[in-house]
Amino acid sequence: DKCADIIADSIVDRLIIEDSESRVASEVFVAGKHVVIGGEVKSKCQLSQEEYEEIVKGALAKIGYDGKSSFSKEQCLHPDDVKVQVLLNQQSPDISQGVDQTTGDIGAGDQGIMFGFASSETADLMPAAITYARMLADKVYNYALNHKHKLGVDIKT
Repeated sequence: DKCADIIADSIVDRLIIEDSESRVASEVFVAGKHVVIGGEVKSKCQLSQEEYEEIVKGALAKIGYDGKSSFSKEQCLHPDDVKVQVLLNQQSPDISQGVDQTTGDIGAGDQGIMFGFASSETADLMPAAITYARMLADKVYNYALNHKHKLGVDIKT
């Protein structure tokens, strides 16, 4: 769900801004008027419940769920009505050991998705279909942000 992804990205952004070496393996679940944040985090930045709530409410307002754009307060997950539950734990030392390498490189943790393969079809070395699909998705999303009255804010690609 795009709403959950934007909330998750906002959390990661905040943690990385505060501590560039943060490691975040989290998920965001949205149901009704509830947002649940769960997973594991390793960071010098220790956010409070209230700070997570601020991040969630800010993300909701940013995507247009503030009653001021195409959706009324009753039609969306309005920041004033949302209940936020934070279920984040410290990242396991076993996972940290796999991520933090003595060489300074970053290894893989226990999560990840691999898709595609290296290809010389595009400058970013991804298969053309993936690159072009991403470009189109970005254009549709940016258009929607600038034309909320036409597409709304919760578009799907």
